[in-house]
Amino acid sequence: MKEFGSLNVRPYQLMQIVARTGSGCKEDLGDDQLTELLQAVRKNSGLPITLQVPVDSNYRYQNPLEINEESENRLFAIRCDLKILQKMGMVPGATRPAIEMFHRLLKGVEKAEGIICFNEITSETWKGFGREECDYDKGRAMGLDAIIPPRNQKEKAVVKVDSAKAMYRKETLKIRPHHLMCMTCFYGTHEFSPIDEDNLFEAIDIIHKNPDIHIELVSGPCMICPPCSLYTRTLNQCISPHGMALRDELKDLDVLQILGLKYGDKVPARKLYTLLFEKVHSTTQICGYGDDVKRSPEWSVCPDGVPGYAKARAEGLGFL
Repeated sequence: MKEFGSLNVRPYQLMQIVARTGSGCKEDLGDDQLTELLQAVRKNSGLPITLQVPVDSNYRYQNPLEINEESENRLFAIRCDLKILQKMGMVPGATRPAIEMFHRLLKGVEKAEGIICFNEITSETWKGFGREECDYDKGRAMGLDAIIPPRNQKEKAVVKVDSAKAMYRKETLKIRPHHLMCMTCFYGTHEFSPIDEDNLFEAIDIIHKNPDIHIELVSGPCMICPPCSLYTRTLNQCISPHGMALRDELKDLDVLQILGLKYGDKVPARKLYTLLFEKVHSTTQICGYGDDVKRSPEWSVCPDGVPGYAKARAEGLGFL
């Protein structure tokens, strides 16, 4: 493993971690390498993982330098790796944040039988790693939270109160560009009251009280983010199991482009929302990439069929 950069991992090792979690292991997985990997992922769920497989095809460029499995397990391990990649819709050398990698594993690989263990052992070559790996099914049923524990609820509640109070004291709201649209959808879809998961209500309420308050357009997490389950305070990042951060960065840039603005610009809320509603008529333009087509798990789409944006736009977000 590297202190910085990606962790080089065999796909079957991801299944082994889930399987040993399913067998009841929590901190010590009974294997130093697997335990080290799990500890690193729990410390930083955004840590990049690169899946390596020793293959003979044109994907040889990513082949691991050292092969650790015993020679009699070599064919079994390579087949296992490739079956996992096929189920995940990925290829050797693929790199993703750890939380995304485990999410795709749990979603794509539904059972251990036929992949990491067999009900019928056809020969010594295909005996596998051990029957404990069949506990993958139990580990999968426990879900992603068993691998990467979610954010502490008490800590989130404290952050919610503190961050909301701080917003009301500010003379300028720091908002990432696409959250202007999230605020609009929230107003048009939800009961207009605070929620635990973010500060969308508070941002809108502040604008209602002072329509000319300046909004500074910022890159990355903003005042709305601190209470979110996906927000990691130590890294100041939103880390999700389905590529949300990458998608949101493009949405930010698309909003800036269509409005002719840039990060760091400070615009009165009244002027900014007037411009947004003049330029952006539907969520398809930004949140659907222009065509509402989801091309991969990393590029999910907020469908235009959700009426919240159109409704709130027609109402001027309650203050225009």
